[in-house]
Amino acid sequence: MREEDPPNPVEIYGRSKLRAEEIIQEYSGIVSVIIRCPTIIDFGRLGLLSILFEFIDEGRRVWTVGGGRNKYQFIYAKDLAHACLEALDYPESEIFHIGSDNVKSLAEVYEYVVKHSHSKSCVSSLPRSATIAAMKLAYRFGMSPSALTTTK
Repeated sequence: MREEDPPNPVEIYGRSKLRAEEIIQEYSGIVSVIIRCPTIIDFGRLGLLSILFEFIDEGRRVWTVGGGRNKYQFIYAKDLAHACLEALDYPESEIFHIGSDNVKSLAEVYEYVVKHSHSKSCVSSLPRSATIAAMKLAYRFGMSPSALTTTK
């Protein structure tokens, strides 16, 4: 995704954030700075990443989809807080995208974490089409795909 790409949220959370932006922008008499950022991480705020780190700590196999070439960006909470503080003095309404130009693929990130944690985990890949179909099916039946894990 690039900064110039139009927003196209697919889930209710993303749609609600976009709608909030639209409401804010309707108030033309006030200066509003909107910050769009990737997933926020920090100590105690890892979400599904905690499962990944647990697997790596246990030396379990870590899976990617379709070779893990997809890129997913995170932002450290203190970096986001810094950006918010900088935005306080911005003189006009604007939308800012916060992120990095040098985003690694998920496979590269997983390999890095495995290597630097001295884990016995290995990174493996599942076929993209079949995996996405299985995940959609699991979602339809109210099952979490993360519950469908195996050991090494």
